Amino acid sequence: MQIDGRPVGVPSDLSTYLAAKRAGDTVVLTVRRGGGSEAQAIAFNATLGERPFELIRPEPLIPGELARPPASLLMSLEKTG
Repeated sequence: MQIDGRPVGVPSDLSTYLAAKRAGDTVVLTVRRGGGSEAQAIAFNATLGERPFELIRPEPLIPGELARPPASLLMSLEKTG
């Protein structure tokens, strides 16, 4: 997978890249379909949208800790084309 021509090796690569983007920005996502010599790269434009704050991993308080780690947030694609 690539985003704007940059390889995405692990999910955090994508998260790091998108963290610098704003709602309304358009990125080019490239994915590969199929396998072996018949694999095809397919690229499409995706417009980033705003997503209401959504907690996805509220880590539990570990005994002995005084505070919780920061919660994680999600963002979404608004449209593709």
